[in-house]
This record gives sequence, C-alpha cells and structure tokens, in this order.
Amino acid sequence: LFSPQFGIASGILVDIFYDHLFAKEWVKKTSEKDLQAFALHIHEILLKQLSILPERSQKFLGYMIHYNILFNYQNLKGIDQTLRGLSKRLKDRFQLWEGLQVFEKHESLLQQNYQNFIQILNLEFKKN
Repeated sequence: LFSPQFGIASGILVDIFYDHLFAKEWVKKTSEKDLQAFALHIHEILLKQLSILPERSQKFLGYMIHYNILFNYQNLKGIDQTLRGLSKRLKDRFQLWEGLQVFEKHESLLQQNYQNFIQILNLEFKKN
C-alpha cells in the first residue's frame, strides 16, 4: 500500500499505524486512563535506562515524553504530529504525513492485517 509513494520509509508507516491501532484497541478494551498509565510506565522504564541508550535515542525519548507520543498514538492528530516530526528528522526526504491519507483510505484492510499480525504473535508467545 505504501511502497510506491514512500519506498524504504513504508515500514515506518506500517509500524506507526500498527501502534495507532494498538492504542485504539487498548482504549476500547480498557480506558484512556489505562493507556496513559502504560505510557508513563514505559517512560519510567526508559528513563531508568537512559545512560545506556544511544545519544539519538536519548534525544528521541525527550521528544517522546514531551509530546506524550505513546498516549497520543490513539488519535489521528497524534499520528499526524508524529509523522511530521519524523519527516523533519529524515530531512523531508519523505512527506510521511501524506501516508495518513493512504491509511484512512485502507484502514479496514490495515486493521485486518494488524489483527492477523497480533494472532501470529499470540501463537508464537504460547509456543514459548
């Protein structure tokens, strides 16, 4: 879906849109409060490991916390903001925010692929 327009950056889009679907599903099954608690917990874990993160990851962590990216993945405005920020980090070689139009047009297909991906993950975890 994304390859023709976004080439090697297509994987970034799939990852972020799967994060969006995950966050939406989390809120649907629990609550926004639980998603916020999860995001804060992840921030705490990463901050405790800050000294071992590469410098670029440390900078991104500050950005991630400041904009509460994990929590804001649940809505398209948060996804748009993330994609615009990533485009700037990639020196505007890709206008990733334009992927949002592709996502909205094919959301049901991506939702189906996401569900299949989650089922495969669950099966793999049950094996181990």
